[in-house]
Amino acid sequence: MEPKLPQRIILDLKDKMLKAFDNIEITLKSGNRNREEALYALEVLGFPMKAVHKMVDKLLDETPDMEVEELVKKALKQM
Repeated sequence: MEPKLPQRIILDLKDKMLKAFDNIEITLKSGNRNREEALYALEVLGFPMKAVHKMVDKLLDETPDMEVEELVKKALKQM
């Protein structure tokens, strides 16, 4: 197997997924449990997924160790 083939496959799949899900940004910021819980809470409240992801990521860029409750409160105030 050509070494670049897996990378090419991943890029092709990413492009297809972006088109299929209305250009939702795929982020690689997984592993942050507070982020995941805040995203889930805001999505359950009915906020649009794309807006929620941008807002939570922006807040975490400013303060990376923010707790879930604070993330949700600040995101709600800014939406």
